[in-house]
Amino acid sequence: MHMQITGKSFVAEGYLVYNINIDDGFTLKGVITHSPSNKSISYYGNFYSKLLRGLYIDNNLYTVSETAIKVNDLDTLDLIDEINIK
Repeated sequence: MHMQITGKSFVAEGYLVYNINIDDGFTLKGVITHSPSNKSISYYGNFYSKLLRGLYIDNNLYTVSETAIKVNDLDTLDLIDEINIK
């Protein structure tokens, strides 16, 4: 999924994580990306690391891309661990 901010260029390719509640509705919590930086798209439009799947188990968010598997804390989105795939 691509995230675009009005009036700005491409920001990130990744999983957008939202908080959901009755009073506030959907609020963006953050973005999990597997790019080495937020510049995950090249001049030719090819992605550095296409995210393939994401799921959560207990309080861990697992994301799988062509180059890595990451585990993030679902509350803070802090990186817990990462395995690089060659």
